[in-house]
Amino acid sequence: MHALLRSHDALAAGGLSPSAIRAATMAGAIALVELRRLGVLAEGGDTGAPAELKITVMSDEEAAELKARKVDLGETDKNERLT
Repeated sequence: MHALLRSHDALAAGGLSPSAIRAATMAGAIALVELRRLGVLAEGGDTGAPAELKITVMSDEEAAELKARKVDLGETDKNERLT
């Protein structure tokens, strides 16, 4: 989503060279494909209406509780080696 927002901001600001416009457009297109692949955006049928995106931030206590229950938070242990 960050890539899509940055591409939008760069294109909206203007003053870009043709190569920069192409790069920003391609970055935005790739970001859209990835967001659809991840299920964040629906495939086709876009009505143009904004969708609601709700972001909830977990408290330190909630994170500690989940870690105690050994729920995978997508983090790796600093001492763990990646293979």
